[in-house]
Amino acid sequence: MNLIEKITKHVKKKKELSLIDDSFVEKIVKEKLEKNPKLKKFFEEHEKLNRSKKYKNFIKKIRAHLRKVYGVYLSKGFEKRNEFFKKGDYCSILKTHLSTRERFEIYPKLYKEIWKITGKPKSIIDLACGMNPFSFKFMGLKNVRYLAIDISPEDVKLINKFFKKEGINGKAKLLDLLKIEHYNIFKPFKEFDVAFLFKSLDSPIVKSKKIAELLIKKVPAKWVVVSFATKTIGQRKMKKANREWIKKIAEKLGYKVKVLNFENEVFYVIKK
Repeated sequence: MNLIEKITKHVKKKKELSLIDDSFVEKIVKEKLEKNPKLKKFFEEHEKLNRSKKYKNFIKKIRAHLRKVYGVYLSKGFEKRNEFFKKGDYCSILKTHLSTRERFEIYPKLYKEIWKITGKPKSIIDLACGMNPFSFKFMGLKNVRYLAIDISPEDVKLINKFFKKEGINGKAKLLDLLKIEHYNIFKPFKEFDVAFLFKSLDSPIVKSKKIAELLIKKVPAKWVVVSFATKTIGQRKMKKANREWIKKIAEKLGYKVKVLNFENEVFYVIKK
């Protein structure tokens, strides 16, 4: 086991981070060490690494970073998802993720408003999906092709079980969206009618608006629905709830944009 693998294994001992794909964590660890070659050399040469204060602090920093990206969105009961699934209690599964829990009450109205603009889709690609595919019953759709993308192997596994159990023509896949910066990650995919990109572009892991622009431009979909929270995790109203920059990016690319405002979330419906 090399240094990167060892640190990744140590980081993922925390239950709320254990669901993240190893390769994603390894990439973050590698990036942090490349920025601090002296620390990397210290780790490589230290015989009793687990006892080192520098090592322990490094693990804490990596975990804190990953919580901002993934763990912070987990709500109480996430460890019971498989139990909820066996009971067919998909509403409880939605409530184990902060974003889908906050969106739970507006789902029926939300999808109606989106479909009024896009028309009812025959195919959907759901990027950084979290538990959003479990809101399928609120979509009012039949015979739809659904591709769900996420960085958590456990979430992907559960979503695939859901698609199979409910007879949905769907597939969940592991994919790191940030790789879009280096190559076209969507090249193998067919075109979709609608792409969802809910509450992902504000993540600390999305370091630049360039990545946001690439995702919107490259995702093979006629419509892209991007959303942002309008309240903090502590439920305080954000000073800049609307993200005009996303509208400017879309318009720069020659796309048309319509905005849907809800109490906790704003949605930009982009026509490519």
